[in-house]
Amino acid sequence: LQERGLSQRTIYNHIARIGTLLLSHKIVGLLDANDKPKYDEREVAAYDSDQVDALFAAANAEERMTFQFFLGTGFREQEVMFCSWKNVDFKGKVVAVRSKPEMGFRPKDKEERSVPVPDSLIAALAKRKQQSNSMFVFPGPDGKPNGHFLRMLQKVALRAGLNCGECLTKDGKSCATQAICREWGLHKFRKTFATMHNEAGVPVTTIQKWLGHSDLATTLRYLATADLRSERTRHQVNSTFSGLKIEGAA
Repeated sequence: LQERGLSQRTIYNHIARIGTLLLSHKIVGLLDANDKPKYDEREVAAYDSDQVDALFAAANAEERMTFQFFLGTGFREQEVMFCSWKNVDFKGKVVAVRSKPEMGFRPKDKEERSVPVPDSLIAALAKRKQQSNSMFVFPGPDGKPNGHFLRMLQKVALRAGLNCGECLTKDGKSCATQAICREWGLHKFRKTFATMHNEAGVPVTTIQKWLGHSDLATTLRYLATADLRSERTRHQVNSTFSGLKIEGAA
């Protein structure tokens, strides 16, 4: 796995899955703690409003619709790929994640769910359906599930001038000029979805259900980073250090 260039976190996850299988057959003790790869737990971040606005401004109509759907539903990549028109309840204004075993798709943790979405998104989807000739909401060029959303997102981010400029590939390509910036990923739309609902006062347990998280701890991790950057936290920090005189501060 290391020779294939996979990250330490990905390798750790593979080992954990194999370990679970072996444990079910009472095979244990093949690896000790020092044998397992070490990795740094990355901070879970969301897009801020300026990034979202700039991204949508640089996108064409199809790109904008696609990523507004990611943001408005909080769906995972495969959940968007396999979302069909049958999953959209225009009257109830919700979009569902439904298993499609005949296509090889089952939701993570095998939990189907429905997510309420904004009126504006439902209206845009209704117009889109009138022009669609595919069962999928966002089909690929061949009418099958689209597997190129990440590539599309990173192209828009580069076009919008939003790349960090610090990402490098093994062959020396830089995100300053290439659509490869790792700061732009589809999963961050889920974190942004959670952050926006949290700031609007939606209960955390409700956000957990909408995201399809099997445990509350994962949802809380999504929201912890956002809380660090909230106006409430900013007020608390400034109040704590209100008597501190910083030399050079305006």
